[in-house]
Amino acid sequence: MSKNEAPKQDQNAIKSNKRKPRMPVKLSDSEHWAMRRSLIEKERSEVRRRRMLVMFELDRRTWPESLRPVPKRKRERSSPKGAPPADHAIAACIEQLRRYLPWRNRRRAALSLRGHEFYGLPSDQKYAAEVARIAPYYKDVIHKAVEMQTKKVASSGFDQNLFADAFCSFATGALALPSTAHPDLDRDSIPDSAMFLCFTESALLFAAQGHSPDFWRGLLPVLVAGTEAFAWTYWNGGERRSDSYQGVKDAVWCPDPTLKALRATMARMDVPTLVRRFGALSAILLADDALDIEPDTDLLF
Repeated sequence: MSKNEAPKQDQNAIKSNKRKPRMPVKLSDSEHWAMRRSLIEKERSEVRRRRMLVMFELDRRTWPESLRPVPKRKRERSSPKGAPPADHAIAACIEQLRRYLPWRNRRRAALSLRGHEFYGLPSDQKYAAEVARIAPYYKDVIHKAVEMQTKKVASSGFDQNLFADAFCSFATGALALPSTAHPDLDRDSIPDSAMFLCFTESALLFAAQGHSPDFWRGLLPVLVAGTEAFAWTYWNGGERRSDSYQGVKDAVWCPDPTLKALRATMARMDVPTLVRRFGALSAILLADDALDIEPDTDLLF
């Protein structure tokens, strides 16, 4: 072998160094939640960690994939500590409403943009069974997510302030995970689209169909304040459509005093005013989508 000839194994090493780096392996559902929980536990600020854990539980317990029964062959790797019990029916109902609520919200935006009140849709009744199943489930999830951080049971009172702090911080991206996290977690803990509007849209639908209306209307000041904070943070500067609000980790966080002042302003409004405010925000956020909708046409799913 000549002096200038590299050993065969070294040549192979050089070739391997030129290869493109492998993409990280996609996480399973259980691995996803376990990694997110692990990252949250490393958060040094107790205040921020508690808020992150509230939203973690809300996400995990309302994500359809996490509620589906796990096949036996995968069961040994599944069901991390505290995982919600499998419930295929709940998962199916959530998926149905996830398809319907964005359209309902765009209809609200279309009417508000033209100066009309929104009084619900005939197609709402088609989803009455799903709403009857999901409304109490979501209420229970919110209570559980907060109680797990306050150690209070529902009978001792729901800590709405903790929920409000967590939700409004989430709305502005202040609960983002570290940028070094796995790509599958890249948009966890932050809003990643105009689906965020469905938090408030679902609360209004649940109340309209008579499922714990006082509870859902009581959350409206928080939900509408969060919607307004979201509107400040996520617009991409282009058109006003449902895909114009992608989550970004470097979003400018809204400071707590500003969020608290915004919530206080919303708390002084009565329910009809809050509903109109949400309609106006939806019309602004989805103006170009709303212009494409004929307000007198109800699309029946």
